[in-house]
Amino acid sequence: MKLKTSLLSILSALAVVACPGTTQALSVEIFDTLDETDASPLGFMSGDFLAQQFITDDSAYALDRITLSLATGISAATDIKINIWDNDSTINQPNKSIFYADYTVAPTNGEIDLFQSVVLDPNSKYWVSMQVFSSGTIAVPSWNFTESSTPGGVGVQPNRAVSTSGGVTSVFTSEPQMMKVEGTAVPEPSSMVALLLGVATLVGVKKLRPRRA
Repeated sequence: MKLKTSLLSILSALAVVACPGTTQALSVEIFDTLDETDASPLGFMSGDFLAQQFITDDSAYALDRITLSLATGISAATDIKINIWDNDSTINQPNKSIFYADYTVAPTNGEIDLFQSVVLDPNSKYWVSMQVFSSGTIAVPSWNFTESSTPGGVGVQPNRAVSTSGGVTSVFTSEPQMMKVEGTAVPEPSSMVALLLGVATLVGVKKLRPRRA
């Protein structure tokens, strides 16, 4: 029993070494403009493409939550498509979709249901996009934006993209879309290796210890 207690204590210490400054994973704000003053949302044609860019810092992140500030009139939409894209570094535009969700009604409180695991690489740019379709020609106002150009979070990036043809045609460096992206930092592989080596060493010491007669 004492050996098990000691083992648990040492493992806890190793975990702290592997993840300094915390004993549990904490959600981090990667991008946040929800607290900014929103501008009047614009009316877009059915099928128009809106996207907001964000960037990670030196850490990899497992996405926890994405929340969009949606205009109330979006409830009249018949189809809402949400994508997360990696970035085409050559033209700084959405490249390949890494997550896709389709809604027939607006997401509750603008929160996107992350039903699959999404891991973001360190120091990488991503886009969150939305397309709204309605039964008529004109789509109702959809995704609010702000006149502020200083988003909060570790991934400060004001770039937003707009298209009237389903693909990106214009990229703006001001008035970002209103959203919050939250994620949990993923430990570096070297930290995990060190932790596993520590466990293996403890197990080896236990096996080599001579038994009492």
